[in-house]
Amino acid sequence: MQHNRVAGVYGPRAIERLPECETDLDDARMTVLRDIFTLDDPAASTYVVLQRESLRKCWIQKRLQEMGFPGESTSHQLLCLFGIFSPGF
Repeated sequence: MQHNRVAGVYGPRAIERLPECETDLDDARMTVLRDIFTLDDPAASTYVVLQRESLRKCWIQKRLQEMGFPGESTSHQLLCLFGIFSPGF
């Protein structure tokens, strides 16, 4: 079956990094991100190069919202906008 193939250069790296870096995400969110990284190499490359945790968390939240997951509060969005991250993400 082809649904297990990961396209692109960054997909495998992003998928490998995901459980190491995103320990706060539930299985549903991890599965959606894995699917995104499998199908969208530019998204996977963006994830791989985002080293600053606060920026990476905000980027993930934005992608999950685009996929229909509920968003964070307005205050959390402002923290993301200004580069301040709350550990309660």
